[in-house]
Amino acid sequence: MHSIFSILFLAITFSSCSVLQKKEKAHEVRFQATIFKPHCGGAKPTATTENGFYEPLPNERYAIFRGSVYTTSEKIEAEIILDATGFASLKLPKGEYVLLKTDKLLSIEEFMLQNKPFVKEIFKAKNSECFEQWKNTPDFIISIANDTTIELQKNAKCWVGTNPCLEYIGPPAP
Repeated sequence: MHSIFSILFLAITFSSCSVLQKKEKAHEVRFQATIFKPHCGGAKPTATTENGFYEPLPNERYAIFRGSVYTTSEKIEAEIILDATGFASLKLPKGEYVLLKTDKLLSIEEFMLQNKPFVKEIFKAKNSECFEQWKNTPDFIISIANDTTIELQKNAKCWVGTNPCLEYIGPPAP
């Protein structure tokens, strides 16, 4: 009888140890996001702005998915909201992750409405396939191995920002 309890005790001990070992260590991940904006004409540029400039990317929301490829069936692991200075932090286990702006989780119709301009004489929108491809393209792919700071950078184009499905057809800047 004593040996049955000993075996049961050892079985519970080993199984709880294996469960504890499977839990991944989370690493502190700090995000610092900026956007590059080119000088688009208009006012005379300053020495700081004539070749374009970087500024914080504030208040953006990103869904984080595990893996290095995004598919619509993936489960959201976490979300971040960048603060007014483009910073956010959270803990993530070691691994590969895809960041997707949360508006890309909307239906294609809602996504297109949110990202199409209202002034048709100034902008030309590409076809819905462009919006579908953009919607399903990760904004960033990152790798976490330990505590780290990840620098996220987007590049804007004149008058259309980061939207690859818009073309500016308005008058040139003076």
